[in-house]
Amino acid sequence: MLSPRLSDPGRLAALAATEMTQRVPEDTFDRLTALVQRCLGVPVALISMVDAERQVFKSQQGLAEPWCTLGETPLSHSFCQHVVVRDAPLVVEDARLDPLVRDNLAIPDLGVVAYLGVPLRTPDGHVLGSLCAIEGQPRAWTGSDLETMEALAEATMAEIAARWRLASERQDLWAAVEQGRALVRALFDDERPRALVRDGWVADANAALLDRLGRTREAVVGQRLRDALALSSDDAERLADALINANLGEPSCIPTPAGALRLVPVPGARATLAEIGAG
Repeated sequence: MLSPRLSDPGRLAALAATEMTQRVPEDTFDRLTALVQRCLGVPVALISMVDAERQVFKSQQGLAEPWCTLGETPLSHSFCQHVVVRDAPLVVEDARLDPLVRDNLAIPDLGVVAYLGVPLRTPDGHVLGSLCAIEGQPRAWTGSDLETMEALAEATMAEIAARWRLASERQDLWAAVEQGRALVRALFDDERPRALVRDGWVADANAALLDRLGRTREAVVGQRLRDALALSSDDAERLADALINANLGEPSCIPTPAGALRLVPVPGARATLAEIGAG
């Protein structure tokens, strides 16, 4: 029976956010499993990420075929799932005698006899998987072995956290870009007089704005907004201040002879949407 902790939606979402179940080799994680192998003198070391159906080896050292190529096993072959469920290290000296794992298929199929696994835990408490060391014969793990593994697990989680931040920032960036594109598309789809402004210059203008100003596209696009709107020096100063605010992400509205001018920042486009006649 599957433990609720393994299928917890929050945990699975946190795991997915790290993109650590993508089996693309990465030197950073391979160096960490190589350190486990060298420091503990074990033939096999794994970074195992556990979802609701399988464990995926983000990095492995010494794993036999076909598991090395497959890069994953079902939970029927997983000791690491118990690390996730227990939210604690799992120390097994001889799996063939241990009531928790003696029926696990990793013993006959992967040759797992001794196992030491420690949690890979996010700051908010989700255990994503395990950093583990494996022997093909019985071994009495020491306190020093456990301390080494916990220190290397912290280093592993630091790398995972960096990936998580990068993925989150990338997601936010794409969301901002899409929002910006939507606003730019709205420039031409909307009947309200609008222009796209970059650094105070008109990058584009829709037909409604040209009609409002009574000017051709050539007379507006490529001109300073203050000139396109024929602003006085006082109005031009107010416009300059409003554009600065827009560049800082703050919408603003100022009066002009053509009507109220609303300036809205366009995320991801480093531009401002200017709308005439806005309330």
